[in-house]
Formats: sequence, C-alpha cells, structure tokens
Amino acid sequence: VIGHVLLLGVVTGLLWKYYRSSPLGNWYLPRLALKLLAGIGLGLLYTHYYPGGDTWSLWSVAESLAQRAGAAPADYLSYLLGLNSEYSQGLGLEAQPRVRFFGGLLSVLHLLTGGNYWLAAAWRSLYAHAGLYRLSVRLPLFVALPQRATLVAFLLFPSVLFWSSGVLKESVLLGTMGLVINAFVAAYHDRAWSAL
Repeated sequence: VIGHVLLLGVVTGLLWKYYRSSPLGNWYLPRLALKLLAGIGLGLLYTHYYPGGDTWSLWSVAESLAQRAGAAPADYLSYLLGLNSEYSQGLGLEAQPRVRFFGGLLSVLHLLTGGNYWLAAAWRSLYAHAGLYRLSVRLPLFVALPQRATLVAFLLFPSVLFWSSGVLKESVLLGTMGLVINAFVAAYHDRAWSAL
C-alpha cells in the first residue's frame, strides 16, 4: 500500500510540475483531490446504499479473472489481448462484452494493487483526471472557447467529477476520451492528418 501511495504521489508530482504553469495550473491539485475524494465517495456510496452495483460487480469480475491469472498466465494474457474468449467461461460474462473488456482491464489493476479496491479507485481517478485535465487545458488553444468553460465542463461539473471517478467504466472511458479528443483536435489543427 505504501509503495502505491508513494508512486501515486510521484506521478501526481510529475504531472503537476508539467501543468503548473498552464492556464488552469492553480486548479490541478485541488481538482485532483476532489477527484480522489469522489472515487472514495463512489466506493462508499455503492458499499452502503447500492450494494451489488457496477463498481463492486466489476471488482468481483476483476478478482475472478485475476485469480485465474496465477494458474494460467499465458491464457490470461491471451484473454487480455482478445485471443482467448474461453478464459472467462463460467464467470457469467459470455453475453456481456463490455463487462468482459472492462473487467479484463480492471483485473490488471487488481493484480498490481494486490486486490486493494481503494488503490485501484485512486489510480483510475488519477487516469480520468489526467485525460480530462489535458483536454481542458489544450482545447481552448484550438477552439474559440473560454478556459473557464472547460474548467467547469470537464473538471468541476458534479456529475462528470463524480461519475468519472473510481472503479467505474466511465473513469476509463472519459479519461481516454479526453486524451483522444485532445490528440485529434491538435492533429487536425496542425494539419498533421492530411486526410482530414
């Protein structure tokens, strides 16, 4: 646990050092703190008020997949690469490709954190924060948009802040969308893709 907390601190410090001179630099650490608290809050909400909801169901799937990884690492790796759909047989995931996919991603984090849900929530919150923060800082450079609008829309809007935190599919989805949209808009603006 201490190693993960230190690593989270190092990654956070490196990202903050990179972004602290950006137009939203003063918001980086407070917004990350809100994101981490939202991830904890989400876990507690599902623990006490919505038992069996998405976050714990996904964690259970990840745990089952991770447990099988020790017995057959090659099969586990081929499953993660999409080459072995039989690996998840018996887990009830056959008709749920989205759960299979996100459960597989989360199972890697399950293995890396030693099965610690709260550390996994912190890592996924940090990932979502990094992707949305990158988009918030860079989008106004390419599109006529006030910086405050991106701050509110991507970083402070309560439903975005909360539902893209912790162990949910949306934390990966929104973090990745932020990174991909940023890359697309930057490449389009710079005419890096002549086909566009």
